[in-house]
Amino acid sequence: MVVRVWVAVVLAVGVCSGCAGGGPSTRSAAPAAGVVAVDAAQPVQSAAPVTWHAPARPHGAGAYLMARLRRPLHTRFGPVQAKTQFDGPVWVPVLSHRGPQAKLLVPLKPYGRAVRADLGSLALRWSRIRVMVDLADSRLTILRGSRSLGAFPIGQGTPLTPTPTGRFFVTDRLQFGFGSPYFPFALGLSAHQTHLAPTWIGGDQIAIHPGPMGHVSNGCIHVGPAAIRVLRHIAPLGTYVIVRR
Repeated sequence: MVVRVWVAVVLAVGVCSGCAGGGPSTRSAAPAAGVVAVDAAQPVQSAAPVTWHAPARPHGAGAYLMARLRRPLHTRFGPVQAKTQFDGPVWVPVLSHRGPQAKLLVPLKPYGRAVRADLGSLALRWSRIRVMVDLADSRLTILRGSRSLGAFPIGQGTPLTPTPTGRFFVTDRLQFGFGSPYFPFALGLSAHQTHLAPTWIGGDQIAIHPGPMGHVSNGCIHVGPAAIRVLRHIAPLGTYVIVRR
């Protein structure tokens, strides 16, 4: 059972670039009230700085480590804050590690960066969940290891505002109230749109959220209620999201 701690925040900017369609807009973006959902989907183990060991690896294929930043991480590309823009914790995937020396995928604009870090001061947990987005087939597939938990149709960016491709991860889990265009739930990603229309003021972060199908967004990935239900239940912070064309 996923344990959720709900911390109320008001979104000062749009969670993503694709929530009002793909065309230019001169309208002001209406503020949307959101709630940050902080997951503790699996037992978390804090690694001791001297005697280090990873938490026990789960059974089954496809498991990968996630690490939570306890303090800002300083890299040659710039600092990575320990809190998101919505004041949630920052969980990142561990790309590889040898003992406590690791390579992390961190949320530096526009598409994330691989940086080296010491896992000895970070909280760790394992996951087997991946989200695969195939833009050519307009389909999102949720995997646990090699097993599909469901495949769902998607909406995506227009030719002028295409959905970015690459290896990303979930940075934010946000719950929205009835009446919000994002109702009831959205996953913020580590991807950012670099082809926004000059008149768009809704932010550049890419997200997975409810919306119409087709090539209609400013880059966000739209899904229907069935996909939202599964993602809300099973995709914790730090979950890999692979977007390919």
